[in-house]
Amino acid sequence: MSLRRIAQDLYYGGLHNLQKSLHPNPQHIFDPQFERVLDVACGQSGPQPLRVWIERHGKSAGNVNFDDPEEAKRGKEKLEKYGDPGLPLTELGLQQVQVSAHYLTQKLNQEVLTLCGNDPELARAYKKHMPPILIAHSPYRRARHTAHEMYQSLRASGFEVAHKEILSLAEQTFGIWDGISEKEYAKIDPHAHHAWQILMNSDNKFYAQNAHGESAYGVTRRQRNDSLPTIFRAVLEHGYGNVIIPCHGTTGRALDMALTGGTAERWLTMDNPPNGGIILVEQVWPKDADWKTGRASKFKFQSRGLVFDPNESIAKEMFKKPALDARLPELLFG
Repeated sequence: MSLRRIAQDLYYGGLHNLQKSLHPNPQHIFDPQFERVLDVACGQSGPQPLRVWIERHGKSAGNVNFDDPEEAKRGKEKLEKYGDPGLPLTELGLQQVQVSAHYLTQKLNQEVLTLCGNDPELARAYKKHMPPILIAHSPYRRARHTAHEMYQSLRASGFEVAHKEILSLAEQTFGIWDGISEKEYAKIDPHAHHAWQILMNSDNKFYAQNAHGESAYGVTRRQRNDSLPTIFRAVLEHGYGNVIIPCHGTTGRALDMALTGGTAERWLTMDNPPNGGIILVEQVWPKDADWKTGRASKFKFQSRGLVFDPNESIAKEMFKKPALDARLPELLFG
């Protein structure tokens, strides 16, 4: 099934169906709060837009400046020890993702509390009965750890959370250029470097392919053809309203592009989010949409850009440093 068809099904038959939107648990009918939760859900002005929160993993042992000899040496040692998929978060990286998890948990908490008329008891019931939040994450260790911190934070606040590992959310592959400075590319493969440099020195950076690796175009195609259809099928089946995607810098930009139908020219205006940063891409309901009949002229997503940078809070020393080594064995996702 094509991404376009899945997106159309999501609009025409998905989120506005209240029966699908409620968490399928027969025990709900015995909960005295369930009727109040149903009243809150039915009292909303229309279907709530699907929101996709794209989070870059925290700083990892491989996030170094390969043009700096000392940093490059440390980065290569870590790559040789773990391989790119196995690179762990640094102490700063763990702090970044904990700050981001706190931010998003608080934001979603406040939205639910406001929706429930500032009634804490009703808000707790609403979080229990409405669909879980979906965390769809990359299989790389640093993204798994980022997903773990988000999961723990949301669960501790009373949200129901589902998680799903999606292989195609992996980072862009650099092939034989992985872990080296761009200055060394020509020494490794001069022919591939020449072709790559032609595109990088023009307005076609989007198509520049790493030697035996991927271009940004290749990563975007992977998200469009694999990651997003998998996520949308889960949304249609379970009625998720919020999807959080802990992944990587280039992968996150590619998801933004694939969701919004961005062009190669737009890619040139985009930057990777900072480590731990969160981008929001939100479903937009057309003005002529009739959500009761499911009719509208078009269906689209709109990027809100970077909505949170944890480094600003860390710089202000608003959060304590975590104990990295003590937390590593607690990982839920591998």
